[in-house]
Parts: sequence; structure tokens; C-alpha cells
Amino acid sequence: MKSKKIALVTDFGPGSHYVGQMKSLIESSELSYFDLTHDIEPTNIRQASQIIYDSQKYLPEDCVCICIVDPGVGSENNFLVIESDSGIFIGPKNGIFTHLALANDLLKIWAFDREKTIGSFSDIGYHTFHGRDLFIPFAIRMIKNSIAISDYGGDLVGHHDIISKDFLPAGNAPKIIGEMVYRDSFGNIISNIQLDSGQRFRATLRDRYIIESADTYGLVSEMTPVAYIGSDGFLQIAINRGNAAKEFGMRNGQKIICELLD
Repeated sequence: MKSKKIALVTDFGPGSHYVGQMKSLIESSELSYFDLTHDIEPTNIRQASQIIYDSQKYLPEDCVCICIVDPGVGSENNFLVIESDSGIFIGPKNGIFTHLALANDLLKIWAFDREKTIGSFSDIGYHTFHGRDLFIPFAIRMIKNSIAISDYGGDLVGHHDIISKDFLPAGNAPKIIGEMVYRDSFGNIISNIQLDSGQRFRATLRDRYIIESADTYGLVSEMTPVAYIGSDGFLQIAINRGNAAKEFGMRNGQKIICELLD
């Protein structure tokens, strides 16, 4: 195992002591780490899935990415260890790796029973913080001892076993029905609809607001709405110098209709 860097993705918030506790464990192991993000909206697994997918191609070589958006922590669901060309990903089996699995058919995916595994890594006995008590210790031991993932006794599973289909849009071209997944820090609306670069389309919000597309928000006048394909490949809606989510009253899960024009 050559991996030497640990990346962290959580919904804890950057100032959380939960983040500090995990970093303390990594620091004690003398491994290097970095924060990919701790700003996932609380329990928003859909957002985490899209951000992990978008970020994986930028990870440093031999990276272990620990992904913790885990509202089912302490339940009987398994956790996953995924080996890919982009590195190794560790996280709950709750759909968080849906888009990663859709984008890469060369993944090797191991599923582990949480309760059977945690005793090997922690004697704390609590069930609400598997990021600290299971995922981080698992990654540290795997890296420090150069142990193959398969040696931990997990079960190989297929791509379809880790994909949450309800994270994906419905319908077929030219009409695709998706939803708002999250709003970014600028108030831009991020959908779950993936499009190819250069496609022309219009978007409809809440069955009443029709937004024409352009390549970027800078091509329209200030305070004008625009639909565009973001750098992550997902349909997004912005208001140039404004806040689209607030202006259109959009919330996570609300419908977005995309009509392809060519």
C-alpha cells in the first residue's frame, strides 16, 4: 500500500470539534492529511455524492479519501472501501458513492460489517461516531502496515449494490426531470442533471420560471437568471451577481425540468 495522504469529506462544519478529533488521530499516526470539505450540508448525501465525483479526479496520487456523511451511523448498514484509479475511498454504504460508481466501471468495492469490524479498531464501545472510531483507524492501519484491503475480510460487491437510483434524474431526452441537490455559497442552484458540454437547453423551476441557457453567468446582464452546465458537468442555475435559490424560493428536492434544444 503506497497511500500516504488522507483526504477528509464531512458534513461536520470546518469549526467542529469532531473534525479536530479525527485530525488528532491522523496527526498522532504521523500521516499527512488535508480537508477536501467539511461544508456538506448536514445529512445531504446527494450533495456529498456529487462533490466526491467531481473532486476525485483532482486528488493527489495514492490518496485515501474518507467520506463521512452518515445519518445512519450506528445502524446495521455496511461501510465500503473502494479502490479506484483516483485512490481509495472509505465511507458508509448509503449512496454516498453513487456518482463515483456511475463514472468508473473499474472500481473494486468491498463491503464490511460495521459491528464486526469496529471491535478490531476501537474499544470505546460507542456507536455514533464511526468516522473517528472506525474509518480513520481503518485507514491508518491499512496505510501504516501496508495491508491489502482484501486481507480485512470484506465481501466484494458490484457497482449496482452501491448506487442509489433515487439520486438520479428521471425521464429521457429531450425532457429530463431532476431536482435541486444543494445551493452553493453564492446561492447558485445545483441540480442532479448531468449534461454534455455545449448542449443547449432551457430549465423550468417550480413549473413556472423558465430559464434560458448560456455558457456562463458572465454572458448575461447583472441580476439576470441563467441556466448553464457547471464545471462539474451538472446543470446549474444562477443570477448574475444575485442569489438564485433565494430569488426563486428553491429548496433541496424541488423539481427542475431540463428541455434539450439540440
